[in-house]
This record gives sequence, structure tokens and C-alpha cells, in this order.
Amino acid sequence: MKTFRLILIQLLITLIAIEVVFRVFGYQPYRVQPYSLVSKPTQCLLPDEQLGFVLNEGTFDVTINDSVQYTVTHNAGTERITDFTIKKEASFGRKVGLFGGSFPYGMGVDDSLSYPFLLEKKYQSGIRNKCVPGYGMIQTLVELNNDKEFFNTIILHYASFYDDRNTLTPAYRVALHHGFMNSDAEARSLYSQAKYPYVEKNGTDSFEIKWQSLDQIYSNWWMRNYSASINFLQTLVDKNNPTYATSNDISKWIIQELNQPKYTTRLIVATITDDEKTDSIKVFCKKNNIETVDLFVDYSNPSYSHLPYDSHPNDKAHQLYFEKMSDYLDN
Repeated sequence: MKTFRLILIQLLITLIAIEVVFRVFGYQPYRVQPYSLVSKPTQCLLPDEQLGFVLNEGTFDVTINDSVQYTVTHNAGTERITDFTIKKEASFGRKVGLFGGSFPYGMGVDDSLSYPFLLEKKYQSGIRNKCVPGYGMIQTLVELNNDKEFFNTIILHYASFYDDRNTLTPAYRVALHHGFMNSDAEARSLYSQAKYPYVEKNGTDSFEIKWQSLDQIYSNWWMRNYSASINFLQTLVDKNNPTYATSNDISKWIIQELNQPKYTTRLIVATITDDEKTDSIKVFCKKNNIETVDLFVDYSNPSYSHLPYDSHPNDKAHQLYFEKMSDYLDN
């Protein structure tokens, strides 16, 4: 019995010593990163069992991190408006669709300053902003399969961080978990109904779309909120998750799936990041005769973002998006 107690005490001392070493070297326990998004009226986003979340109909005054303020209007088709004449009605007759996440959606800028709105103002060709904050590209495929809707032109935005969203890597699971935990109790209860789609690669050429409940998107190991060493170990395990190795291939598969006559006669992949993963997508598209246009803006430059309060592109960046896309479409 004394031997067991001695072993237990030695183990406890060892664990405490390890924890102290981690703290000395600057490691900390797990913390939910603070992020605030408040809309008036509330719930500018609603949970969805197929897409994770969708836009709620109405006009909302939104504030990010108590600093960035903007106004958004979502029509009855749960899309952000691209002109004020369709403010109160759906736009299903329009057949040019822009798909993507919060950057092309225009998070942080007023309706009339978002680049889809500027495109419609110039071309008057029935452009629809079907982008939604938090989306990757998998939602585009799921939505088109569910709605059976055809578009004359699809402008599919790609960012390298969409790879994480399309496969629900640990990095994006953590991001969704932070968003969930930063919500109030009412919102968390509401979003427990949501399921986020993702793609799993099985073997060489087998891909399967699955769904994950948002309230079960991520879980911490025991004591991670209190222990720097446990937080370090789980972070290390997360970084070596096999989903990272297949994420870019899955994005390519989604692009290839969408490049079919049942969805559109013209697919344009608009890249909004500039890195190795984005270059790989460009090479893939060129090899498969898929149109691409580079819309990248230097988001680290405060002139083109809302830094230091938020990293989303500002109205100047959306003007550049618009100019680059206009140059491509005109030529």
C-alpha cells in the first residue's frame, strides 16, 4: 500500500513538473477565442440541417467585435440582395450565381458596397449573391443537388481555408466550436439543430458527403481548459489529423463535380487567396479547362480590411474584387 502511495505521489509530482515546464515556455490552457457578432434584430443567420446555417430574411444592423458596423439585407430567397428592387422578394428567375463564404458575401460592408452588388449594378444581368458566412464550397454542391436549380453561370469562389471547411479539419471544427461557445444560451440552443456538411475521401477516387451536428462539432480532452500540457498534446494530435492530407483533393473534386451541364453551362473559379494550395487549384482548373480569375487582395494591409478589429475585406477590397472580375468578364 505504501509503495502504491509512493508511486502515486511521484506521478503527481512529475505531472506538476511537466505542467510547470510548459507554462515557463509560454504554453497556456485551451481558451475559447473571443469574437462578437451582434445583429439587430437578432438571428441574421439561422440553423440548417443540410447547410449548417442559412441567411435569415430581413434587414439587419450588424456589429463585429464592438467595432465594425454594417447593414445587410437578405431577401425571401435567403440571399443577400444585389439590388434594392428585389429587397422583399426572392430572385429565383436570376441565373448568374456567386457562391462562397463571408469574403465575397461582403461581411463587414453595407449592401451597396459588396462586390456582387457592384457587379449587378454594372451588368444588370440577374446576378445573385448566394454566398454565406462560414461556407466552404461543399454547401454549393449540396444546395444545388437539393434545389435542382440550374445557373447559366456559376462564379465559385475559392480560398485555401475553404479546404478546411470542405473537410471539417480540426482547425475549422475549432473555429465553429469557438463561434458556438461565443453565442448566448438562446443561440446555442437554436444552433444545436444545425448540421454542417463535409466530404470524406475513402480510397483513391471515392468521396462521400456527410454531416456533423454543430453542437458536437468538437470536444476537448479532459482538463484541457486548465492544463497547458494537455492543450499542447491535443493541439499536436489535431495538427496531424489525416483530413489535412486530403483537403485540397476534396476541393478539386467539388469543383469537378460542379463543372457539369446539370448545374451550369459556365463555371468560373474565382480565387481570393494567394498561396500554394490556391496555386494547386489553379493548375487543376487549367488542366481541366475550367475558367479561373484571380481576385486576391492583400488582407494583411489595413487599407483593404477591418484590421485590427476584424480581418474581413473592407469596401476598398470589394471595389478591387469588382474591378478584377469586371476586367475578366469584359475581356
